Amino acid sequence: MSSSSPATCASPRGRTPSSASPKWESEHPRARAGSSTSPVCWAGAEHSKPVLTSSDFDAGLAQRYGWVNRAVPDAELDELVAGIAARIGGFPRDALIAAKSAINAISLPTPAEVRADAALFQQLVRGEKATQRTAELFKQGLQSRGATELALGEALGNLPAVD
Repeated sequence: MSSSSPATCASPRGRTPSSASPKWESEHPRARAGSSTSPVCWAGAEHSKPVLTSSDFDAGLAQRYGWVNRAVPDAELDELVAGIAARIGGFPRDALIAAKSAINAISLPTPAEVRADAALFQQLVRGEKATQRTAELFKQGLQSRGATELALGEALGNLPAVD
């Protein structure tokens, strides 16, 4: 995506150019892709690559795609969280509740959208090909601490292709 064209993000309420949105929204674009609550602007093939390939991605890539606000070294995390909590704690409770309600109203999917997403997932995961691939992953150590769990994207990529 070039910096000259504004990002456009899908939302349950329609498509909105993020350049026309408040700063917070432009930093945290929303879209439904793979999960109805995925807070990501899916613009172009590069952004959908991790979902479509099941590839692993590092914190830097997640930050560039807007999947996380920022990547923070572990040594700095406690201080950062304490600072954010202290700042938020200084605002009136009713103002925080109102702000959270407003953000949820424009960014969360409807209950019907969540149910439809869950139903589609259940349908797909119960399919013959998905159950065969899952069984193979369990043979390789899925849900046990080890290589398969620690490099799941790689393990998925090494499974035989299906039509």
